[in-house]
Amino acid sequence: MHYHLVFRMPTPSLKAVSEVEESPATGEIRTALIHFPARCNALVEVELYHGKKKILPSTRYGIALDDTTQRFEIGEPITAGDAIEVIVKNHDNTYDHTIVVVVEVVE
Repeated sequence: MHYHLVFRMPTPSLKAVSEVEESPATGEIRTALIHFPARCNALVEVELYHGKKKILPSTRYGIALDDTTQRFEIGEPITAGDAIEVIVKNHDNTYDHTIVVVVEVVE
């Protein structure tokens, strides 16, 4: 069975926000789909965590893109009830941005 956790995250200028959902099943975090609206200008970072473990991206900084929707393959084993956290950091000193992240959990 496939489950999709949707994180719709309004992020004020020069702020960071996070949301946590519990995994609905034991299996794996298969993919993450991240939408960056126009005018993010690579100023908005997204990170994905399984508990305290950063699983996307594997680099020190978050993913920062502009006017695109990208799908990322993950393949992280997970247990029902484990925390899945998305953190969005808005470095834009002028505009708020809303980022959407869809995390696919496969049983």
